[in-house]
Amino acid sequence: ATITGFAADVEAADVATLNIPATLTNGVDPSKPYQVTAIGDGAFYGATAALKNAVKTIIIADENVATIGISAFQGLSNLETVTIGKKVATIKDGAFAGCGKLKTISFPEGGVVATIGINAFKGSVIEDLNLTNTKLVTIQNMFGSTFAYEKTTYTEAEARTHNDNLTGALDNTALTQDQANLYNAAM
Repeated sequence: ATITGFAADVEAADVATLNIPATLTNGVDPSKPYQVTAIGDGAFYGATAALKNAVKTIIIADENVATIGISAFQGLSNLETVTIGKKVATIKDGAFAGCGKLKTISFPEGGVVATIGINAFKGSVIEDLNLTNTKLVTIQNMFGSTFAYEKTTYTEAEARTHNDNLTGALDNTALTQDQANLYNAAM
């Protein structure tokens, strides 16, 4: 099953923490669960302003969700924390773009994120990006051109060296200086 948005009867007060479940049921046969394998393109982008403003935390279940769609959570203006499930392999373009208060993204130990798309986290203010023990295969300018990371602990020369090393390891995807600094700080 693919999650395509909020149910019609969801109230803003109910979604400060948005838990993406491993399974869903339908009203026709509640005894038959469906595995949630994806969060669809634009799933929560079209939500009401009240719902978009209410979400502060997203937790994606470890069991089944493999894909976070294009612009799936774009514009959740008060989102601060995201926990990515262990099975998530693809975070598509703009998935969390415009989440201007997004500070913390946690990837699980032993997870393998094969692709993080263009501008996936554009406009965020990441302070904590935990990539420890998570394998990243392809990164495509995931922060856009507006990303600023304040925890730079390496000199420019060290960051450039690390960037050169990451380029080969990440399917020849070049990283900007800020992104290289981010990875240095996260390693």
